Amino acid sequence: MTPADERGSAAGTGVAGWAMRCPACGHPLGVLPEATASSRSEADHTDADGDADGDADADADADASAVAAIRCTACGAQWPCRDGIWRFLQAEDAARLGAFLAEYTAVRRAEGRAAMTAAERFALPEALSSTPLAWQWRIRAASHRTFCRTVLSGGMPGRVVDVGAGTGWLAWRLAVGGADVLAVDVSDDAGDGLGAGGLYAADLAARGLARRFVRAVAHADRLPVADGAADLVIFNASLHYAVDPAATLAEAARAVRPGGRVVVVDSPIYARHSSGAQMVAERAAAFTARYGYPSTAQGSREFLVAGELERIGAAIGLTFRHARPFVDVRWALRPLTARLRGRRAPARFAVSIGTKRGERVGDRHGHGRESGPTRML
Repeated sequence: MTPADERGSAAGTGVAGWAMRCPACGHPLGVLPEATASSRSEADHTDADGDADGDADADADADASAVAAIRCTACGAQWPCRDGIWRFLQAEDAARLGAFLAEYTAVRRAEGRAAMTAAERFALPEALSSTPLAWQWRIRAASHRTFCRTVLSGGMPGRVVDVGAGTGWLAWRLAVGGADVLAVDVSDDAGDGLGAGGLYAADLAARGLARRFVRAVAHADRLPVADGAADLVIFNASLHYAVDPAATLAEAARAVRPGGRVVVVDSPIYARHSSGAQMVAERAAAFTARYGYPSTAQGSREFLVAGELERIGAAIGLTFRHARPFVDVRWALRPLTARLRGRRAPARFAVSIGTKRGERVGDRHGHGRESGPTRML
């Protein structure tokens, strides 16, 4: 990293923290306390001052299990930070997600994802020879290169919400590149969820960039950020987990500023709904045979249909364009191969870029500008 990299972008570490809102009632919560937006252990956090605008109370929690908590002055909800991760998931959402998370975590661990070494995690999305499911990461790596070329070529966004961030590998790369990133997921699993992101948080802290990487357990349909708080909201291989993609995208559109972007990467897109439904049935049968359950507890859609993003975007103020990653010739020939063999049409994967219509807002809160040039690991 160069000294310029460590200073961060004008829209990154040099501005105030994330403007938050209560996921329970939508009331402003003020600015997220900086003292907790780091990888330090709970013992290292002595206090957290979050009364930035009078709309939120942030106090050091006497309970050793909670570093700090933001209290909503409108509904009284309290949102704590534990183990370096903010907890913005409502109790009813947590209850609904319980069965899904149990099954999802078990499957991911069985696939070897939780056993990745530090070297394997820091290399992502490129796969080392030892990386579990390396063939999947080849696809992810191709999509990541396309994302960098099409979304980041004009400069690094100042603020990014990474929805469905998993371990936070993409959030980490964006933070190193100069963005302030809020990594959001419903899982805090230490092997394959936000808990595993402590590795990335520690790396950024060692670089003096801890405040660029904030982890938060939250529902994609109830993001804990203020309206227009982000320059970019990205769903990296995560939108297909939504039960209602239209509602999830509408929430992302709320969170991004006018002129900002909502980007969907690596969610399977089928030409016909019937092909996607057949894939879901095949997957459920395979999971039942291997794990004893179909892993459909959440009721996720699990795929998108061609033209769906454009239709949703038209209703919520997003204009989509698409870029197709190139993995290799064999991958590109999959539709033809499937047709010749009488199989269902395969999904395609894309980097779909939705730009929010409206005038580009000013920079009153550090939003609306992008740094350049872009640097990525």
